[in-house]
Amino acid sequence: MKYLLLSLSVGLFLVTACVPQQKYLDLQKEQTQLKDEISFLDSIANSREGVETDLVEMNSDLAKAYREIEGLRATNIGLNQSYQELLQRYSNLVNQNNDIVNSSGDRQFNLQQELNMKRQELIQKENQLRQVEANLQEREARLGNLQNSYTTDVASREQRILELQNEIDRRDQQLQQIRLNVDQGFGNLNNSGATVSQKDGKIYVTLSQELLFSTGSSFVGSNGRQAISKLMGILRNDPTIDITVEGHTDNQGDPASNWKLSLDRANAVAKLLMVQGITPERISITGRGQYAPVASNTTNDGRAQNRRTEIILTPRDENINKLLYKQ
Repeated sequence: MKYLLLSLSVGLFLVTACVPQQKYLDLQKEQTQLKDEISFLDSIANSREGVETDLVEMNSDLAKAYREIEGLRATNIGLNQSYQELLQRYSNLVNQNNDIVNSSGDRQFNLQQELNMKRQELIQKENQLRQVEANLQEREARLGNLQNSYTTDVASREQRILELQNEIDRRDQQLQQIRLNVDQGFGNLNNSGATVSQKDGKIYVTLSQELLFSTGSSFVGSNGRQAISKLMGILRNDPTIDITVEGHTDNQGDPASNWKLSLDRANAVAKLLMVQGITPERISITGRGQYAPVASNTTNDGRAQNRRTEIILTPRDENINKLLYKQ
């Protein structure tokens, strides 16, 4: 196509000598239209990647052609004698151009259709890209909200953990103080039937049967009353301590009778605590019978350890529970 443009330009140069000025202008106009059509067809036929390069090259060719036309205009007077010959050649070129235009019509239509499809695909891709960008912005916003929420939640949880740890420390200190008070109270009691231990956040005051009761009886004797009195100052001074009284027996005799005896003994100790000023809502009573031994029932010493009443002291965990279940 570029060579055809150059041929037309040269032809025009030869024609202008014999062609009148108006005819020359018409030919120049038709030549310009023809060049525009050919350039358009070339731009469609080329691939996307080479469009910019082809445009630059075509602009260069056009600029060159325009310079040649200016030169042809300067020598137009000397070319008049060639008018008829060039006119025939021009007519042939026009016919040839018409043939080219007609033969390229289908190709142009196909290229136009393909161009329209590419445009539609581009529009779809752009719409998809906008949707992806919108989704990305939404996700970034959600992520930001989640991060802020997480940061706030972490700070809140850390504060609750700190408060809970402080409450646990306070509770441990309370337990240590209760244990110390109980140890000091029983340290003055000349009786080996009372022991104090601490486990699972509770203080266990274990009183043997020999200290509290006669065999088969649920009546608390004088030694037992004296031992329980040692606890009263501690229990009365701290109303936040809940009390569980558990009765236990060995496995000698009827299990049902042992169970009833253990419950009666726990009830007797609980009544004694209430008589001495402990409110009933602080006390729980359990009869365990022979089913929670601390030693083997196959020996006399083991059975003696199992015949016991345990007073379990538990500091209330109200603050800890509030922190654990705080929303």
